[in-house]
Amino acid sequence: MKRFQIIIASCAAVLLVVFIAVVIYRLAAPNDGFAASPSASSASVSADPPPTDVVTPTPGLVTVDCPDDATAQYIDSLDALMVEWDDAMRLAESTSRIALSPVVNSLQTLRRDASDLEPPACAVYLQELQTLAMDYAIDGYLAFMQRTSEYLVNKTFRAALDARASFDTHLALFRADPLAAYTAVHTPVVLIDAYEPTDDWYNIRMAKGQPMIFSLPGDWTNPPADAYEKITIKDPTGSITLNILTGSETDFLGTDSVPASLIRLETGLFLIDSNEGARYVRFGENTGGLITTTVADGGVTQLGGALHTPDGTAFVFIADKQLSPMTPQEEQLILMILASIRQSSE
Repeated sequence: MKRFQIIIASCAAVLLVVFIAVVIYRLAAPNDGFAASPSASSASVSADPPPTDVVTPTPGLVTVDCPDDATAQYIDSLDALMVEWDDAMRLAESTSRIALSPVVNSLQTLRRDASDLEPPACAVYLQELQTLAMDYAIDGYLAFMQRTSEYLVNKTFRAALDARASFDTHLALFRADPLAAYTAVHTPVVLIDAYEPTDDWYNIRMAKGQPMIFSLPGDWTNPPADAYEKITIKDPTGSITLNILTGSETDFLGTDSVPASLIRLETGLFLIDSNEGARYVRFGENTGGLITTTVADGGVTQLGGALHTPDGTAFVFIADKQLSPMTPQEEQLILMILASIRQSSE
């Protein structure tokens, strides 16, 4: 009897060892053909692909909703409104100055209708471009009716044409691929990763009582105190002049994410002629549009554009060099000055 009990105990021990070994093997072995249980760790289950109507996050880019149905509905509404707008514009072009008032009223009504449309988040910038182009056209006709100077009238209508051309271009890109179009205009080219002060640079407050400061190399000229609306600084040779216009609302085609060669100030329109187009860029923490003007050999003679700080303060800048193109080092220095514009911590 004792021998039989020993045999039974031995068999039980062997079975226990085998069971433990199988459990360990199952836990350690890859999952081939075994269905995962509902309580399985999420790490062992492959993630679903991102939905097609949401922009995949990239560094510095916020995701945005872009549902197909809402996008298609907005484009249909936009197209119908633009047909009415173009008809009204053709009528305005053939109407005498004295009879323009009701036609301009129609344009203003269509402008309000455009702002009342509800685009998906990925198309908001298109609405900004559309309404800005409309604003310039309406402003041009109002200036013409009020017998404003021919120079300002022509300048305003030229801005309207530029804005409409930019809108048409971006609308075509959006039709082809909404997410790609959105991503392209909301991803700045990084020109200066971060402003890094050095011992030979000094800080300047942009105006008494203003929170904004910027930094300059030690051998650059110090601008006059309180020259907040137009700051003019020069390099040691006097050949490079950097003007920073402040204290005005700047509008780089309605959004700092869509660059073009015109900027609107409180005092009127400010246009930068360029044979190179414009880019949406980032200078340190600041973003904006950069326009370069070059000569035949490719050298840059002028940098200009609009700049927005993280708190929403806007600036217009133009840097010129006389007699010869800027060197790459001079371009980089100007961009670093623009990157240094910031809120004072004092």
